[in-house]
Amino acid sequence: GFPVCGFHYLLFAIAGLTLFCCTLTSTSLGFISVCSGAEWGLNSSASGSFVTMVYAGQLVGNILTGPIADNYGRRKAILWFLYAFSIFAVLNGFTANYETMALASFGIGIGYSGVIVMVGLLSELLPAEIRDDMLVLMNWFWALGATAANLMAWFMLPLNLNGYPSWRFFSNMASIPIILSAIFAYLYTPE
Repeated sequence: GFPVCGFHYLLFAIAGLTLFCCTLTSTSLGFISVCSGAEWGLNSSASGSFVTMVYAGQLVGNILTGPIADNYGRRKAILWFLYAFSIFAVLNGFTANYETMALASFGIGIGYSGVIVMVGLLSELLPAEIRDDMLVLMNWFWALGATAANLMAWFMLPLNLNGYPSWRFFSNMASIPIILSAIFAYLYTPE
């Protein structure tokens, strides 16, 4: 097999960062949906549907990832999905109503699907002697991202921001890591 080198650890770090950031942003929607729903006078079913839209977007995105990666290359697929995720994550903080937040949530779900391509690329390029351990460790990034979202919500949602809704601030802050992840993926993800 191939010798283990810094490249493998760099790719693992990028894939882990991507999973961490995607999980942080998508988990934050659970908190954001409650707060935005209260601001817009939505019932709990309507507020909860924002998270459902993420899963619906993932369903569509998962169907698209394979053909896009096969036809255009894994690097392009990863980047396109991360760019989509980033754009919709930023838009989420500026939504004006139920419909626009549902659309942004759906777009976040589509973008999240790019993680599958990233993990697939990682599993292909890792040498056999570290592949199993590294892929198991990838799950830690998911747990860390979900934990980070909970901690951010705990700190940010109670803030008094002089009339600016704290859920929007939280949403904006939660979108920054995925933008950084997309930049790192652009710089360091191989084809």
